[in-house]
Amino acid sequence: MKRLVLFVLLAMVASAPVFAERPPYRFELNLGAYLPTMDTKIRLDGTGGNVGVEVDFEDNLNLENSKVVPLAQADLWFSKKHGLTFIGFDLSRESAGPSNITFRLGDTEFPADLPLKVRFDTTVLALTYSYKFFNNEKRSFGFNVGFHINEISFGVSTLDDALNLNESAEATAPLPTLGVNGHVMLSKKWKFYGTVGVFALSYDQYDGALTSISGGFIHNTFKNVGFGVGLYGFNIGIDSENEDLLGRVRYRYNGAVAYLNLRFR
Repeated sequence: MKRLVLFVLLAMVASAPVFAERPPYRFELNLGAYLPTMDTKIRLDGTGGNVGVEVDFEDNLNLENSKVVPLAQADLWFSKKHGLTFIGFDLSRESAGPSNITFRLGDTEFPADLPLKVRFDTTVLALTYSYKFFNNEKRSFGFNVGFHINEISFGVSTLDDALNLNESAEATAPLPTLGVNGHVMLSKKWKFYGTVGVFALSYDQYDGALTSISGGFIHNTFKNVGFGVGLYGFNIGIDSENEDLLGRVRYRYNGAVAYLNLRFR
């Protein structure tokens, strides 16, 4: 994994020219809101080879399956061909109420109808390098390579502390992505954009795969200010042998995004 990270970073640095033609805008900042629908399935295994039960955190443990969260994206272009994109948002959730199934997480069994406190915290950070085969104000097309980091932690415990039933786990999954991206101007003001990324990798104690897709429209309302609307979706599967998260995570979120678009030359 360390070699892969080093290779990507060196490729970014080595391929960025010092003197190159600038893109139409050198820096773009998107600030807005994301409304994803979430589907979370987790199996937490116990000690001694005990295999846990897969639990649907929305259907079985009362976690909300959608919420509005702030989202930030920054694009920095070194030239018309080379750029970096950063995306960040937080999807943390909590719930309290009875479960509708009997299930086991790790070495702890939780009876059905037992009132529980549940939390599922996710911080999403993505850094992507893009190389454009061509890039101008009318259209662009290129490939992207980067890392999509999901910091995941969750916990389940009884509302009645006297019962003393609780289990928790956490993991940080820095999965690389490969994909393509591009845009096309539909009119003087409207731009359509799209990005697709996929990857599967086994390393250390993790075996994971992901797919991500985004697309939408940006309206160049003013010279340096506009607005955008679109869709963002992500699907991740992780099998882990790490003692901090021994088991399996299947997690996806997708939904609409709306934001203010700020551009700087």
